[in-house]
Amino acid sequence: MRFSVAGSAGISACLIVISALLSACSGSCPSPNDAKTALQAIMPANFEVKEVRALRELPSLCESVVVTDKQPIVVYLDKKGKVIFSGSVIELASKKNLTMERLKEYNK
Repeated sequence: MRFSVAGSAGISACLIVISALLSACSGSCPSPNDAKTALQAIMPANFEVKEVRALRELPSLCESVVVTDKQPIVVYLDKKGKVIFSGSVIELASKKNLTMERLKEYNK
């Protein structure tokens, strides 16, 4: 297989992009204080971020236990705290609801 100069440049550009994406995913999760700052835009006034950690099954994603009105919830955020979502994360192979398992673990 022969690569042209343009093809080699394209491959190099792709490798640079992949490298940048992997390095962005390999950082650590935000601190609880940083997560709280990020969440303030969407959460009620009185809430507390109890814990932030990498999701075992998807280490590029952070799960955060947030307590509002004495009720814990799990929200997910990227490692930079720029993207936040809520809902159930389900591991397809085992059909485990990882969000519910995390809440059960937290409530012990």
